[in-house]
Amino acid sequence: MKKFLDNPFFGLFVGLLVPLVFGLLFLDSLHISLRFVEILSFLHTPSLIVKFICVALFPDMGLVYIFYSLDAWRSCRGIFSAIGIYTMAAIVVFFII
Repeated sequence: MKKFLDNPFFGLFVGLLVPLVFGLLFLDSLHISLRFVEILSFLHTPSLIVKFICVALFPDMGLVYIFYSLDAWRSCRGIFSAIGIYTMAAIVVFFII
């Protein structure tokens, strides 16, 4: 089990998936239906998208702590890579769009 958890691709997959799930839960808590067009209309300005991405990354930081305490160093690296991907997306959206 430890060998399965200590995989950078597993960490990357979990690190990319968890913010999406928490972001959808956040939108659901605002009573916005989960149709794609309505989500895009809610996030129509770049500053809202950047804030949404930053808030969605908080669960990844908790995952880093969990994998760190399990001594799954490679999974931590995968999660940090996912955080980097989301951060670069936020930077691109903020400065280019």
